[in-house]
Amino acid sequence: MNWLRTLRLAVVVITTGCFALPAWSQAQDETAAATQTLHDYYRAFSTLDLQGALAYYHEPVMFITTQNVIAAATRSEAAPRVTGLFESLKAQGYGRSELADLRIKQVSAGLVVASGIAVRYKADGQELGRMGVTYVLRKTSEGWKLAVLVSQDPGTALRLDCPPPVASG
Repeated sequence: MNWLRTLRLAVVVITTGCFALPAWSQAQDETAAATQTLHDYYRAFSTLDLQGALAYYHEPVMFITTQNVIAAATRSEAAPRVTGLFESLKAQGYGRSELADLRIKQVSAGLVVASGIAVRYKADGQELGRMGVTYVLRKTSEGWKLAVLVSQDPGTALRLDCPPPVASG
């Protein structure tokens, strides 16, 4: 099962925090492309458009929180989780999300780990909340896809021994 292999790799990457950056000449281009994927995902997520957000998910995709772990073999299986989140955000007057203090590191040719702070705002611009987020992205024939999404306490975003945070795009 490929999703089980993805889960095992995600657990290793997340628990160790960081590996040495590979010496591939394309590493910077790949991390830039993965970073752009994350920013595009945040723009799509901010519209609360279910299909727009789901398009960024790998198949399978895994969500890890302090409450549970949800593995979805397909985007359709992930839809109820995302729909529930969107409904909760709408009830709170949600307006948009931003990804702050992003750190990203390529750990192999087709695998990137990214960590930062998700900042959510109400429609009137008032901050709704912050959470730490860590993502494992996998490069596919369709581009970079989010394979694992981890929510955590805001003060625990991984530092990844990387240069200063990537600017928002």
